[in-house]
Amino acid sequence: AEECTVETLEDVWREVEEPGRRPRGHKPGERERQVSMGGEVKSLGARTLLDRLYEHKLDSLLERRGSELSYCVACRRLYCEELGAETFCPKAKVRVGLGGDVSAGHCPSRGLDVMTHLPALKQACHHRHLFWFFWSKLCTLRCTVCGERFAAADLKKCAYHPKKALYPPTELCGYYLCCKRDASKFDSLFGAVPARGCQHREHECDVAIMPSHVCEMVDLFRAQLTQSQAIYADLEAYDFGLAK
Repeated sequence: AEECTVETLEDVWREVEEPGRRPRGHKPGERERQVSMGGEVKSLGARTLLDRLYEHKLDSLLERRGSELSYCVACRRLYCEELGAETFCPKAKVRVGLGGDVSAGHCPSRGLDVMTHLPALKQACHHRHLFWFFWSKLCTLRCTVCGERFAAADLKKCAYHPKKALYPPTELCGYYLCCKRDASKFDSLFGAVPARGCQHREHECDVAIMPSHVCEMVDLFRAQLTQSQAIYADLEAYDFGLAK
């Protein structure tokens, strides 16, 4: 399983899930029906094998890096500790340091052990989805547009305002034309936590400085977000027994 890369597993998965389609109105003969039934049996066996291979990849990933995960009691989301203080938590209180630095990072809950929840999660969905879910939490990237460092799980959550803020003459406070939310010039003047945008788009990464294998994994995960959005939303909502 270690020699079988994730890229290879995804290629095989697509072959199993997207077999050649017949033209509309096509009526298969007896021989073709028999071949089709045999293909379904083989497909089932391939899915079982893929499930086991993804389970091995999942277990290996969490054994190596599961201790890097934490759970935020404010936004109730799993996150990589490496990003805890650096990323923006929408539910956290804004903190001002002694040096005047402003932050709104995640609030970690103590006692998280991902491995104890793994059996229940494995019963809930395919190991493939679990692998990509945890990988996306542990893979950290930086956006060249907003400058934010983020987890791959938030690839499509680059917050922005499609219209600029309007400030009355001599005023430091105004509002965004697109959503009428308050805007403040203090955010940019003193490095405060910026007002989050009213819309989202995909983060942009500098692929020139990213390792090639990371670029490949990000491309594969991008397809996952499109195809299995509801499944990842359910996994995101899992509270790991630590929600207050």
